[in-house]
Amino acid sequence: MAETKPALRDPKSLLAPFYIFIILVTFVAVLLNVATSAFYYLSKGDPNWAPTDYLGSGVAIAVLALSLISLGAFIGAVIFTLTITYRMVRNLKTIGSGYMTMSPFWSAAFYFVPFANLAMPANAIAEVWKGTYAELEDAPPEPNGAIAWWWGPWLVSNILDNVASRLLGTGLFQTPMQPTPQMLTIGIALSIAALLALVISSFAMIRLFARLAKAQSQMIERVKLREASP
Repeated sequence: MAETKPALRDPKSLLAPFYIFIILVTFVAVLLNVATSAFYYLSKGDPNWAPTDYLGSGVAIAVLALSLISLGAFIGAVIFTLTITYRMVRNLKTIGSGYMTMSPFWSAAFYFVPFANLAMPANAIAEVWKGTYAELEDAPPEPNGAIAWWWGPWLVSNILDNVASRLLGTGLFQTPMQPTPQMLTIGIALSIAALLALVISSFAMIRLFARLAKAQSQMIERVKLREASP
């Protein structure tokens, strides 16, 4: 009995929630950066500082609320990013694309593997680009920075954010400390730079994934027509 191929699934149907969560992550990040900067300004970076007036209390509540919203939005963005990536890779594997060497599982799992997550997710999308457009054109076109504008600023944003956290005394596994005025200024400046890089990455990501999802939708239609023809 012949093995049944998995059905091709159009990734374009996932674009709407993908857009919503990526834009929400970016918008909340801007608000959280403003609230956090105000919090550091009021507290002078003192980890033991407690607000004593309405302004300080309002800023502290805003930071907490926005942090929770940011976490929820980020989880949603991750889920739909992984789902779209997995679906596009699986489609290419299903049609036997020679450009797609990475498995659907690893195209999503590499986001969580230390060190490998610095390059492999971008490599997976590069293979999706080549494999998808190879089905639509004789030779896949070059991305011309489409992937680099997404992945490069994303890495820069994470690096700057980690450095800023260290300077502000809030880094992961770091003992909370009160930064010097100079460290406070530099830390806030780096967090703003990280935010700008995130904004660039987010909008580049939306354009890239939308383009690939729509191209795969066309690819699926061509494959179905080809299989239906005598």
